[in-house]
Amino acid sequence: MFFSPERQIPQQQPIRPTLRFEASAFAEARLSAKCLHPLRWMPVMSYLALPFPHSGHKALRKGRISMPGGVYLITATTYHRTPLFSDFSAACAASAAFHQHAVLGQNKLLAWVLMPDHVHLLLQLGTNEELSKSVGRMKAVSAREVRRVTRSQGTIWAPAFHDHALRHEDDLLAVARYIVANPLRAGLTKSIREYSYWGAVWI
Repeated sequence: MFFSPERQIPQQQPIRPTLRFEASAFAEARLSAKCLHPLRWMPVMSYLALPFPHSGHKALRKGRISMPGGVYLITATTYHRTPLFSDFSAACAASAAFHQHAVLGQNKLLAWVLMPDHVHLLLQLGTNEELSKSVGRMKAVSAREVRRVTRSQGTIWAPAFHDHALRHEDDLLAVARYIVANPLRAGLTKSIREYSYWGAVWI
């Protein structure tokens, strides 16, 4: 089922009192990290109701469908779940890479959060984009940038990734809030203001 392109994004209604999308909070985080590029407003296209992908490491690519305008919740882990992004330079390099035009292409990065050993992305596919190739670009370029700043030649990302296609009844803003709340749930910070590696287009 298609949504109307004129569908309005709901006003922010925090799912937890401690989590709010505040422009000042994100600006404060960016300034403290000194590594993220300013985010531009990116309009949200309509998205489709798509089947949940098959589970299992080898089955992750089975039944994977790339639909233009589709919104996907993507999770990619580091190789052997090594907490590579506990390192400030590595986290900054990866965070900046996610926003490169050459990486995004026609896609829209609606929300994201980088954790010590994985990343969550809320990605909307562009007209001529494929999901696997899009995620592959993000992993390849971010890995290259991390190796460059850390002077390492090791493997950065695990080869597979998990994706979940959002359905028409899913609330984009609620999903985005859930994504950026990961550092709070993991106990990495007491306030999203104090965590530097996240972003959303609703600010």
